Amino acid sequence: MTRSPLVVVEPLYGPVMEELAEHFDVHVLADASDREALLAQLAPACRLLLTNSAKGADAPLMQALPGLRMVACSGVGTDRLDLGYCRAHGRSE
Repeated sequence: MTRSPLVVVEPLYGPVMEELAEHFDVHVLADASDREALLAQLAPACRLLLTNSAKGADAPLMQALPGLRMVACSGVGTDRLDLGYCRAHGRSE
């Protein structure tokens, strides 16, 4: 069985990343040498995005993953998430 790709904007606490890697094909955007190429490669299959409250997720990032179905945020607050974009594309909180 193929695991679903998961884009993680910034790495989280080590044990959390290990747990995610047991269930998903994890790709850390902050570690990518070519962010746009990674997003283009993952765009057809990626449905999940995990970010944190410090980095968030803006419209251009979410637009690069047109099949995105869930944006999860670790931490407190949603100030850095483009909630308007999420709502407009069926990804409301």
